Amino acid sequence: MNSTPKRVLVTGLNGTLAPILAEAFGAVGISVIGWDRLRYPTDDWTVLEDFWSDYQPQACCHLGMGSPHWAGQLAAMCQRDGLPMLFTSTAMVFDASVNGPYHTSSPANPQDDYGRMKLASEHAVVAAYPDAIIARLGWQIHHRRGGNTMYEALSQQMEKNGKITASNAWIPATSMMSDTADALVALLLQGQRGLFHLDSNAVDQLDFADIVKRLNDKLNAGWTIEVDQSYRHDQRLLDSRAVMPKLSSRLNSG
Repeated sequence: MNSTPKRVLVTGLNGTLAPILAEAFGAVGISVIGWDRLRYPTDDWTVLEDFWSDYQPQACCHLGMGSPHWAGQLAAMCQRDGLPMLFTSTAMVFDASVNGPYHTSSPANPQDDYGRMKLASEHAVVAAYPDAIIARLGWQIHHRRGGNTMYEALSQQMEKNGKITASNAWIPATSMMSDTADALVALLLQGQRGLFHLDSNAVDQLDFADIVKRLNDKLNAGWTIEVDQSYRHDQRLLDSRAVMPKLSSRLNSG
């Protein structure tokens, strides 16, 4: 399918990044179709066929939490109909036991359930649709609280402990959520294929303590920050093809 899609299926609209992605699609005149898990269970192939018939998506961005089987089914439907398919994975496919930065060719070594699930989903998507897009992402930053964002996690830590402990030996993969959404839209509309790393900290190499301080200043959060070296990891995701705004420019409080 070479023309710009008019209707894109975006899974995970009750989550953190998908609603921002839906806004980014809307900004370029593309309508978004959500997935109703009550009406369409994600483990039933016949129900998937019903969804496709009912809504006729012209592309798919799979951000929702679910099994590798579901990811593979969505990829198979897109492969069958020649539709663009994008799956979001995670920097957590790389464990700190092997330090980064990581290229798309770096061997994955997930050690937690989330990283293993995402890597298995990557494999399921590629097996069903070799031309699908897989975008690995780091921890997302947003200026509003809520969801699985850095701001929310830091705010909760401050409320619970009266301070935030931040390691200056950790260089996280991280981006502003709006920048990630724009990059995902671009990957889909440009007809890209294959594996990509999206990380606004890849070039800046800001450590976590520095990021927390900048975010505190940017949002006037009033946090108490204690710097340590409790976690050591260069988690950056490198990819020269993926042009992301530098994190330092986004966290400039001036």
